Amino acid sequence: MNLPTLLNAFGSLTSDDQIVITGLAVNPVSDLSAFYRVNGWFVAFDGLIGESLLVSFWDTGGGLRLTVGNQLVRSGLLAFPIADQPSPAKSPPGVQSATGFPVAIGGAFGVVFSTFSNLAGVAVDDDGNAYYHQVDLTGFTGSNIVKITSVDMPSGTNANQDRSLATSGILTITTLNPSDGFYGTTSGPANQRNEFTNYSGTATTFGNLTALASGPNNLLYAAVACSHLATDPPEVQKTAGIFSNPDELGPTPSMIISFSDNSGQTDVCSAPPGSYTIIEPGPITITVPFTGSLPIGDGRADAIQSSLETQPGVNNFRIFTLGS
Repeated sequence: MNLPTLLNAFGSLTSDDQIVITGLAVNPVSDLSAFYRVNGWFVAFDGLIGESLLVSFWDTGGGLRLTVGNQLVRSGLLAFPIADQPSPAKSPPGVQSATGFPVAIGGAFGVVFSTFSNLAGVAVDDDGNAYYHQVDLTGFTGSNIVKITSVDMPSGTNANQDRSLATSGILTITTLNPSDGFYGTTSGPANQRNEFTNYSGTATTFGNLTALASGPNNLLYAAVACSHLATDPPEVQKTAGIFSNPDELGPTPSMIISFSDNSGQTDVCSAPPGSYTIIEPGPITITVPFTGSLPIGDGRADAIQSSLETQPGVNNFRIFTLGS
């Protein structure tokens, strides 16, 4: 598939003729009906469970342009529906694969665009959350990892949790420092909604990320190049990252680090809101307005010690492996 052509066909970008694919990630269980609910051309995927392929890209040239407002974007994240059945007839933009191809592949859905570059790609965790890297290679002010969480309505009359990240809106990121770490949401149609948070916090430490990967229990791993140090010999600087670490952290070698997001909110399944009858003492009926006690993430990486205030790029990651 010609990705720049698909971007043009989607109607939101004036695409460069060449872009770089920086990462691929697969959400193995996704309700592909979400794509059809947004765009009727994707009717071939209605009612099917399959994979959602996430593709991160980076324009290393002059930048792409949004057709609305001519906004410059340098990177983005796309979602493709893939059904595990022979492809029907090719029908762009809904079906991109040829008739009889072993799997049916749909066209690109934009998830997020960014005015910043993407080097480390994308990863997907157990819950279907996506993690997207962005770095300022113009002003060199820093970098962060954005967490994209599907927050569709999980219960009720119109319950739906599709794990696909397909919505009728596309977020465009223009800052590395959103208010309170929250970038906003995209939504549409009913009960399809994504939430975007500054997962890692913004720091120069993360400007040297080279790859992302997910692990069990929704852990996120990142490969990090050696931090820039002006006193290093030239042959060492050639293999190092271009960012220096915050003073509180100091220089670091190449390493693999991990993040975890398990605090900040509580669940609704262990004590959901509602009315309950207590037999002893009683009987008496009470209304429970609060949520449960099991901790869940808030879209932001936790400090490694709960007693400490989070300092992005300093104390909100663990070192998994150190290089030399």
